[in-house]
Amino acid sequence: ERPHCYVHYNGDFFDWPFIEKRAFIHGLDMRNEIGIWKDRTDIYIARFTVNIDCYSWVSRDSYLPQGSQNLKAVVRKKL
Repeated sequence: ERPHCYVHYNGDFFDWPFIEKRAFIHGLDMRNEIGIWKDRTDIYIARFTVNIDCYSWVSRDSYLPQGSQNLKAVVRKKL
């Protein structure tokens, strides 16, 4: 099977926790179902999947002011 790549903005702290909570409510384990789990540093990882949270590199490397790191501001500045 070919590897998958998930690209998102702040997904490690919003999207994945939301999906994980919904899966739990429905009796599903994300690690068993889709192979994604949270490591000890609260980052979601997978065995055969690349998980890229663009917010991580924007907050680290963009040199945007602290309040200007939301997705709309980043798109305006970088694109």
